[in-house]
Amino acid sequence: MGGATAAGASRQSRSRSPPVSGECCCSGARAWGPPRPNLLALTLLVVATGWGPSVRLAAGSSGDGGSSSSGGKDSLIASHCARYFAFEAGIAEDLLPWYDQGISEALADRLLQERTMGGRHRAPGLPLAVVGGRLYVVGLAAAGPGAAEQQRVANCWPWQAENLIIYAHAMRRLVARWGGALPDLEFTIETQDVPAQDLAVGGQAQPGAQPDPAGEWGVWPEPASGGPQHGRLPSMRHCKAATSTDIAVPIFHFYTLHLDEGLLTAGAQERLAREHPWEARLASAFAAGTNYHRHQAVASTLRQWDGKNRGKTVEMVREALADYLAQELRHPNITYSKGSTPMADWARHRMVMHVDGISCSSRIVQLLALGSVVLREQSGYTAFYDRLLAKFVHYVPFWSQRPREVLWAYNWVLANDEAARAIAGRGQAFARHFLSREAVECFWLLLLRQYARLQRFRPGARGPEAAAAAAGAGAAAPTGTAGGAGGQRLVLTPIDDWLAKQEGTVTGWAPTHVADRGRELDLLPAVDMTAGAGQRGTASAAAAAAATEAPGLAPGG
Repeated sequence: MGGATAAGASRQSRSRSPPVSGECCCSGARAWGPPRPNLLALTLLVVATGWGPSVRLAAGSSGDGGSSSSGGKDSLIASHCARYFAFEAGIAEDLLPWYDQGISEALADRLLQERTMGGRHRAPGLPLAVVGGRLYVVGLAAAGPGAAEQQRVANCWPWQAENLIIYAHAMRRLVARWGGALPDLEFTIETQDVPAQDLAVGGQAQPGAQPDPAGEWGVWPEPASGGPQHGRLPSMRHCKAATSTDIAVPIFHFYTLHLDEGLLTAGAQERLAREHPWEARLASAFAAGTNYHRHQAVASTLRQWDGKNRGKTVEMVREALADYLAQELRHPNITYSKGSTPMADWARHRMVMHVDGISCSSRIVQLLALGSVVLREQSGYTAFYDRLLAKFVHYVPFWSQRPREVLWAYNWVLANDEAARAIAGRGQAFARHFLSREAVECFWLLLLRQYARLQRFRPGARGPEAAAAAAGAGAAAPTGTAGGAGGQRLVLTPIDDWLAKQEGTVTGWAPTHVADRGRELDLLPAVDMTAGAGQRGTASAAAAAAATEAPGLAPGG
């Protein structure tokens, strides 16, 4: 949480021109080393990030029991998203916890019962299914946790309800554009800021929604009658910690901040360069932002302090950091404003500090785009792009152990101006390439393809007949209520019907709030991208490789 409003530049059509040219991944290293090690670093980064088409997962493979769309339409996604295949490795890592037994029907039901709006914890989770190229909200037919009649946003806090509506509209548009190329699958997106499960021994996650302590590593065990199953619930959310099993996805702010026109187009970045050339930017490090409590129950996210807070657990991290900088560090050029500051004013500074909020803050997307060096707090929280975002390639880290490290980072930037300027340029190029509307859409498409291959049941249905269908070629898509003897029955509500039912259910919302919100969001056009896919065929490997290699863009950025 904690993203600021995007800079108010006049909106321009989205540019697809390549990112900043002439910068290799380690060009900044020229300030302190010869070029030959830079080539080695470039090679290592290419391998580490999976940059390029050589490590792509097989486009038409559905795995054991998973469902997949036809090869021609599946290859359409592969061709369209060739420039973003660097996301694949991070997606695969997030999905590793389900590569032992897959995602079973029982596990899918537990997800409905534990982590959705209608579940026993009233978690802000939106349960969705893509079946036959159409999007549905999923619920169990029977009364009790996960029941379809309970899958409503009014069960959540108003701000969580708002974010659930945003995700519903975003997924509605995604499926409207690509439904014909997507495999059938069920998945849940949560808007809770903090992890639901922690694999660390003795770890904690969301208060009031803890798994059975007797469960494996503190996660939910499946019923004994289901055999030797794990209880690792495959929930998607915008932020995770090192030991959590959450699947990282783009935050809802990507659909509200209008980032492309405000900050990411070539025109917007050229305007920033004209108004704030590097030489004219203040040699200072600046930050501002709304104060939030920091969730630190996961051990890897616990903040350590020096000064008066040494040895304490401080909940209001941003406020305490502002006080620390003003009262203890007292450096005239390292400041934190407790008020709100327009993004255009941040760009006056050569360095901008990014401090997370409750967990991951979306502000880093905006800060990277400014052309300043981002000094980034090492909070222990990570977002979907973090496996591609590298220290001293796209940003300079601070506060791995204590907040005084911001002074070290500040001094490093001043002492290495050429390297710092290159880092700022690569951070800007990273944002423009990997955080655009098209990139976010492709991340979802690549994730849903991989996720679907792990499902060991027929999405949208339950029972022996559904399991048999999953093991074979599959049957026709179900609608309405679906299930079979011996399994939970499902209710599939078309997304438009579900959205209409949410109107007027949350206190303070206007009668047409849900529909109005959909019209305000920053979404790609509602164009069927799969039309004529059969005639287009599969893009050649050479064309895909060429599309992947954006000029001047470092691996992962």
